[in-house]
Amino acid sequence: MSMSSAEQTKHRKNPYMFVLWGQKFDAVAATVFAVGFRRAGIRTKIVGIHGPASAGQHGLMLRTDMLLGEAISLTDYAVCVVLPCDLTAAHRLKEDPRLMKFLAAAAESGAQLVVSSPSVVAESELSEIPAAESQWLFYGDDVMASASAIAGEFAGEEVFG
Repeated sequence: MSMSSAEQTKHRKNPYMFVLWGQKFDAVAATVFAVGFRRAGIRTKIVGIHGPASAGQHGLMLRTDMLLGEAISLTDYAVCVVLPCDLTAAHRLKEDPRLMKFLAAAAESGAQLVVSSPSVVAESELSEIPAAESQWLFYGDDVMASASAIAGEFAGEEVFG
């Protein structure tokens, strides 16, 4: 029997939610997920994959909590990794082999992997990550509702609303 996300979070010592942040990523999705997870009381880190600050799709600059190199050492504690990017940005993820290793290690440890749509996975190198189909979650157009539902599942309660 598999544990629910909330049970997984409670049973894993020092669980982390990671929101990846890089050039041309979706700032709205990144901030909504980070705020939702933090509001739910779950340790959340925004991870810079292109340095400590990057401009998103519409030029909004976000500073990160840690860099990818630091996050790699925490993959055993990952319960969820959000990749707030479109297909074009997803194709660039392969440029840093550490990132693909991070995602594979997080998937291996049982983390949920959150992206905007199934096509982002199917049409990019993300499809090569050894993750079960049930580990992929999709937030679609209603980022607020999706972030609330996902954060609420991990926290065991409604987050926004």
